[in-house]
This record gives sequence, structure tokens and C-alpha cells, in this order.
Amino acid sequence: KSHNPWVGIQEVIRKGAGDSVVWMIAMIVVFVSISHCKATSPLSLVDLDHFYIDRRNLLFGIPNTWNVLSALLHAVAGVYGLRKVMVDSSPTDWENGIWTIGAICSIAQGVANAYYYLQPCDQRLIYRFAFGSVQRAALFALVIYRNVGEKLGAVVFLPLVLYGGVAVGYFEWNRNLRMYFILQTMYTTILPIITRGKNAVLPYPWLCVFGCHFGGLMLIRKDLDFYIRTAGRVSGATVGNALVALGVVSAFALVRRGSEGVDEPVPAHDPSEQGKVDEAKKNK
Repeated sequence: KSHNPWVGIQEVIRKGAGDSVVWMIAMIVVFVSISHCKATSPLSLVDLDHFYIDRRNLLFGIPNTWNVLSALLHAVAGVYGLRKVMVDSSPTDWENGIWTIGAICSIAQGVANAYYYLQPCDQRLIYRFAFGSVQRAALFALVIYRNVGEKLGAVVFLPLVLYGGVAVGYFEWNRNLRMYFILQTMYTTILPIITRGKNAVLPYPWLCVFGCHFGGLMLIRKDLDFYIRTAGRVSGATVGNALVALGVVSAFALVRRGSEGVDEPVPAHDPSEQGKVDEAKKNK
């Protein structure tokens, strides 16, 4: 089955833009989140959060070479997802569209990650957060679509993109990560509940996905300690970026497997035909 990505993306927009109740709830949630962020102390980054120990220039003078290259693995994960949707189309246009969006944003986030590691600073985080929020919204919507309900999965994507955009904009204007942190906490809390034991090859395979994600983030935070423990061979950020990319590949593979293998519809049984067969048997 051939797949036109643009048709799928149009289907995502059409289904996501039509439910006024969901949009009303999304606007209320955005308003409450902003009010909460203004009423609480800001969650800000300091200069030390942008310090990474491995600053070796090993390839064509690229600063922080290993961190930059490992960050690009996220783009490789996106290429894997994009190739899957082009080669093996899903049964519905919506799934193809949301899969395409998620894969493209994974590629863009990988490039944004590499751009950030060239010269880590708050300003360069904006692109990383923006593409990351859309990619996670796409993954979340896919999981909802396959495991909870197709209608809910179809309508939840665009409101999540709205919330993510507001959260990134709030960080840009106020240097406050709290709203973005709320969004990521929601994903990491709800997704394990939804996916627990669904489409399992290994027991609870999604725990492996989250293990890669959180393990990678922890290594990035412990960049210097890991560098010392490995005697300066490799830093925590380098290994952490690779683990996060592995988590993205695994998540896409699990969601993709949930949309494959759909049986063709079985023709409805015609009672009159069965009656004719029974009558023929009696006559014999």
C-alpha cells in the first residue's frame, strides 16, 4: 500500500481541529498551568546546567564532538520511523499522518540537539524543546489511539501541541521551565499506565523504553561523574544521548507494531446462503 504523507497529515489536522469540547478543556488547562507557574517559584536553569566535561574537538574541529555526534542519534531514530511509514503504511491515513509528524520532529530534534551541544545555552534549548514537545505529543496520541480509543487519540494531538507550544514560549519569555516540566511529568506518568502489558513481547516492554529515557537523562545529569568513572574515555552526556535515542527507536517500534497485522474485514455471513446449503443436505 502506497502512502502519501501529506494526505495523512491533513487527516490529523482535520480530526484534531473538530472537537470544540477538547479545545475548551485544553484552553482551561493552559490557563490553570500559567496561573500555577506565576504563583510558584520559577524552575530555572543556571550556567552550570550547560557545562559538559567532554569538550574535545576530534572531527574537523567540531567543538564537543562526541556530544554533538551522539545527539544526532536522535535524528537517526527519526529516519528509522520515517522509513517505516514509507515502506509499511498503516491501515488508516490518520496513523500514517501522526507517524510521519512524529518521525520528522524526531529528526528535527536530533539536529536541534546537535546544534545545542555545539554551544550549550538557554537560547539553543528553545529549538530542542519545541521539536521535542511535538514529537512526544505524536507518540502520546499514537499510544492513546491504539490502546484507549481511536477518537480520543485523534482529537488529543493538536491540543497537546498547543500546550507544548505555550510551555516553550513561556520558557522563552520568562526562563521558567515549570510549565514544560508539568507537560513532561504528565507524559511520563500516564504513558506507563496506558502501555502496561499492551502488545508485549517482553514483560512490560514499555518499561524498557522508559528505562532508556530516564537512564539517559540521569547519565546526562551525571556527566562529570561518569567521565571520571570511565577514566576520561566517555562522558555521561554522550552515553545518555545514545540511550535516549534508543528509547525513541524502541517506542516507535512498539507503537508501530500495534498498528501492523490488522486483519482484512471478514465478509458478513448471509443466513439465506446457509439455509440453501442446509436444504441441499436434507434432500440428499
